[in-house]
Amino acid sequence: MTQKQTYFEDIAEGTELPSKSWGPLDTVDIVRFGSAIDNYGKLHQDYYWCVDNGFSGGVLINGPMKQALLASWLDGIAGEAGFLKKMSIQHRGMDYADGRVLTAMGKVTGTREEDGLGYVECEIRLENSQGQITCPGTATLILPKRGGGAVPTEYEAPSRYSEIIGRIMGTRSQA
Repeated sequence: MTQKQTYFEDIAEGTELPSKSWGPLDTVDIVRFGSAIDNYGKLHQDYYWCVDNGFSGGVLINGPMKQALLASWLDGIAGEAGFLKKMSIQHRGMDYADGRVLTAMGKVTGTREEDGLGYVECEIRLENSQGQITCPGTATLILPKRGGGAVPTEYEAPSRYSEIIGRIMGTRSQA
């Protein structure tokens, strides 16, 4: 299902961003994500190790996963013609992979037009099913203007998957 494009004209200071939830999250989700980013720490995979070392809730959801969830959510809000310009978050609380649901929420704190583009400043957060805000932060979206074209990206993506893999493998073999 494709999300409706959000335009700069649809947003005003104080607008609540549509929330998005993930979960219930369990160890399998965390191990799968950890494998994708080459993060095999016991803290994010081994329930018994976590409990033996004082983490009574068990396996922890890692910070990069929480950051990826927020970035994915914001990218969805920006839509096909928009762009997530920047995001800054803080990890202020631990979330366990014990069936918790994580929900991204936020609101618009400011808007401005610059070079024909619509900049949207946001306050964002990731909240767990216990009502704790464990990842507060800020973000800047660039949204298209109604009747205008897509927001230009600031980089040129590699044209082929093999180029990306070649760079990754080349970097690893030199390590």
